[in-house]
Amino acid sequence: MNDPKKVKLNIIRNLINMLFGGITAFVVLNIIAYFVYSVPVKVVTPVRSTDFVMEQNYTGYIMDEGIAKIRTDHLGYNNAPDLDVTKVNILVMGSSHTLGYNVHPNSNYSRVLSDRLNQRGFQSVDTVYNMGMWGHTWYTQANNITDAIALVQPSDYIIMEVHDSLGYSAEKVAKVITNDYPREGTGNGRFVTSLKSVPFLKLGMHQVKNMLASQQQESSSVYAMNEDTTDISESYYENLCVVMCQLKETADALGVKLIILYHPHLILDNEVKGQAWVVQTEYRNFFEDACCNNGIVFCDMTDTFLEAYSESYIVPYGFANTEIGEGHLNEWGHELVADVLCEAIVTDMTQEGVSQ
Repeated sequence: MNDPKKVKLNIIRNLINMLFGGITAFVVLNIIAYFVYSVPVKVVTPVRSTDFVMEQNYTGYIMDEGIAKIRTDHLGYNNAPDLDVTKVNILVMGSSHTLGYNVHPNSNYSRVLSDRLNQRGFQSVDTVYNMGMWGHTWYTQANNITDAIALVQPSDYIIMEVHDSLGYSAEKVAKVITNDYPREGTGNGRFVTSLKSVPFLKLGMHQVKNMLASQQQESSSVYAMNEDTTDISESYYENLCVVMCQLKETADALGVKLIILYHPHLILDNEVKGQAWVVQTEYRNFFEDACCNNGIVFCDMTDTFLEAYSESYIVPYGFANTEIGEGHLNEWGHELVADVLCEAIVTDMTQEGVSQ
């Protein structure tokens, strides 16, 4: 007959072992999750240079799309911690492609651009400041540009990113004209923010979000470039020209030049190696015309991307752990963008007679 005291002790011992095992497993999972996905969370900022920033002076890792380390500066952007924000030559604004959290800190196109310019002998251009942020389309950038300029006061150029999954709407551009474009909040209360401080829970929430986004994407067009463009909105073009004129006036008032960077996704031919194409729409031409009419430099990555793929089989999007040609700019994509921007800036500086 079992001794009741021994039975009770065994139960307690088993519970302690289970608790200890659970705690140990949770700790191990959090260590693993930290190196798999520990990107900084969004933080509300009173400075309207972007709708939000990332945690300041933060170091984390990502392995679900690309394998990289992400590091933020004291303002919450993806720059070297020791970057002197009082001597910014070039301000780069953009979406998560520009943010470049999927590649190592020294490999995003803002950092590569700075290196390229120095290699070309422009030692005076030593600070390229990356203000890229998740979800910040061209509309958001245009809506925030005045405050972005006030924060870092660039001396030479402002680069704004436009990609072909923008989502074109005359109403959105009209709101940019009046500076009424809706600002995105962080979407996180204190409770959710606290949960995201735990790496394993952050990774779990990230995976659920990706799953829901994937389901939503399947029920809609993947890229705005696939939309029917047979009836192009003239009002969109008219509003776009007004915004471009406003941006040019803002840049001129500061004494800097504006560059619009346009990059499309490639559609790869699964049957013919090295064959790819992009779907060009009139909207892309609208941007080029609006830039040309307002003296704004328009850098189109289309030909560079197509040439890189046809000659060297380089795909600017996608990583070893994701689908080829999909998702964010990879390391090769960032290098290609930096090369094109560098050439445009060097050409412009040479024409202006800037001393090297």
